[in-house]
Amino acid sequence: MRAVYKREIYSLFVTPHGYIYGGVFALVMNLFFNFANIGGKESDLDGMFTFALTVLMFTVPVLTMRGFSEEYRRGTDRLLFTAPVKPGSIVAGKFWAVMTVLGGTFLLITFVYAEIIILFGALNFSEYIGNMIAILTFAAVYVAMGLFISALTRSQTVSIFVTLGAFVVLLLLDVAADIMPSSLIKSILSSLSIFRRFDSFSRGLFSIADIVFVASVCVVFLVLTAVALHRRRHGFKGRRLQLAAVMLPALAVLVAVNLFVGEMSSRLYLKYDMTRSKIFALTSHTTSMLSDLPEIVTMTLLTNPESMSGSVVDEETGAWYHLADVREFLEKYRAASNGNLKLQYIDPDINPNWIRERDLTDKAGYYSIIVESDRRTRVVSLWELFETQTILDFDGEPLAGNLMGLRAEQALTSAVLNVITEVLPKAAILTGHGEYPAEYLAWIMTLCNYDVETVNITSGEIPDGTELLVLAIPMYDFTEQDLTKLDKYLSGGGNAIIAFDPVMPELPALELYLTEWGARFEHAYVLDADMNYGNNQFILPVIDTQFFDGLSGGGGRYLLAVGARPLTPLWETDGSRVITPFIWTYDTAYAKIIDIETPITSLDEAEGDLSGSFVLGAVCEQLRANGASNMVVFLPCSVIADAALSYPNFLNYQLAVSLLSMARPEVSLDIPPRDITYVPLAINSREAFLLSFVLLAVIPLIPAAAGIGTWFRRRKL
Repeated sequence: MRAVYKREIYSLFVTPHGYIYGGVFALVMNLFFNFANIGGKESDLDGMFTFALTVLMFTVPVLTMRGFSEEYRRGTDRLLFTAPVKPGSIVAGKFWAVMTVLGGTFLLITFVYAEIIILFGALNFSEYIGNMIAILTFAAVYVAMGLFISALTRSQTVSIFVTLGAFVVLLLLDVAADIMPSSLIKSILSSLSIFRRFDSFSRGLFSIADIVFVASVCVVFLVLTAVALHRRRHGFKGRRLQLAAVMLPALAVLVAVNLFVGEMSSRLYLKYDMTRSKIFALTSHTTSMLSDLPEIVTMTLLTNPESMSGSVVDEETGAWYHLADVREFLEKYRAASNGNLKLQYIDPDINPNWIRERDLTDKAGYYSIIVESDRRTRVVSLWELFETQTILDFDGEPLAGNLMGLRAEQALTSAVLNVITEVLPKAAILTGHGEYPAEYLAWIMTLCNYDVETVNITSGEIPDGTELLVLAIPMYDFTEQDLTKLDKYLSGGGNAIIAFDPVMPELPALELYLTEWGARFEHAYVLDADMNYGNNQFILPVIDTQFFDGLSGGGGRYLLAVGARPLTPLWETDGSRVITPFIWTYDTAYAKIIDIETPITSLDEAEGDLSGSFVLGAVCEQLRANGASNMVVFLPCSVIADAALSYPNFLNYQLAVSLLSMARPEVSLDIPPRDITYVPLAINSREAFLLSFVLLAVIPLIPAAAGIGTWFRRRKL
């Protein structure tokens, strides 16, 4: 094999053939990298690797057409056949020679890309290495197929076009799988498709099963090539049975290995997460919960499995949701559950009665996930699994939506906890004093597994067992009887979220009672001329992200407060109660005194205004005699208002989830969304021009010059 390998390497570079291949391949790849990464200012290389898979499909036949067709045409095959080298060694030598040229060229080019990204961005090394291994494995299949076809014909032209045709047929398997009406045929074609096997790698998952399958296909074609050479060298006279006795068991072993690895991959989820923020990794709380499920839980996805490789668009925001990411999460949940979580797909068009029987017609739609146990059913909508950023036009209407994160674990784990929890914690939203209804917050509380009800404190008691109370913008003062009910609840260990707003009148009795919990809302209106969202009222305060385990303020994201009153913490601790600020403004903020007799006529800073910074939110924790504790959260109502919570560009939604999980962590988890945004390439115009010149002119000219020099040298011989 070594002699054949050296001979092939020498033949590729003693002629311009290898240099031409390297130059053309480098030019095509550099064009894509220049426009996609340098022009698009992106650090991620997943698009480049996917593009390389297509480029290799058209360039590999140029290398493999010479493999055996040229030997037959020139008659040098007799030298190979008479040499003391087995057909398998001949095939291996030629295979590794082509892989050396192809892999070496690709490694050198991508090394340049990696260096550029390291200098100007952030390279994800695990994804880079994993995709390199995948690309070379897939390229090995191309080479093996090309050598097999080359071994069947004397014509290089026939070899290159038949090889291209074979690759196109492989590509069409994907198309055929999508249009076939039969689910069985779709499943078979999808499993045979080489290109579909690369989907996992393009999304940042290193799939053991896919690598084993592709490597097995490569081995099959290399063996077939060796058989073709053996037939040409010796014929099959008297050896067909002997050959079948060797080939069939070997093929059976390959099939058995793939079936075994596929089954193990399905049960154990043998995929390594290569993504930058580990978007497919499960937290320890989720894995512990799934492994200890006390009963059978069923997750039903309302679609057919074949559609889960595509994407769907949100008609309201314009964001594209990647269904394959959802499928990966569901598969990972099933694998981590030790068999107690069942996963199934139901197509609503084929089986509409399944939805009607569960009375879910108005609650569930396409791509909804139905989580069921013997206790209850929970519906998870597709949009709950993703975090989007909405771009607005000048009129405030949604213009486009961008995916920012994946919050599938938060939604799915909460849903599972919901259906396995014996009794859900109770929450009450107070009414009776003209309070803000907080409908969106109530919906989030339901998602976080609270049993929410509305309670009129003026005519009834706070129900026993209530664990969380919401009091938002009361417009009328509390009576002594109302305060007694509230104090009985809070002093007895109940948690509460109390939200004030500048529109509120003075409420002497309620405000005096709240001072016992270390908080006083001042009668002033906080504004900020610098740290705002287009208007002095839309302030962007600082939030103590360390206070909440699952809350992150990275990525340029802020908390939004539209109108707020300054909060004065009266003490740090009074012995049993500790108050901790967690929201405050920048020093650029100012506040206007609220006075009924002197209304505010301008939002601009003026003489007499209070100077910042101001505390806007705080948590008072009460330590009780039995060692337990409860908390009262004070914050601006605009932070938990419907508009702020429903607007995904800010941290308000995550803050609400964090507060709810602090009150009852065992059933309401605070799992941060996984960042799926691209890391930008920090490059200026001058640097981009210089890099483009090097990529598109200098690098391709190096092998071109070497090829021209080789051509002139051969002319003189």
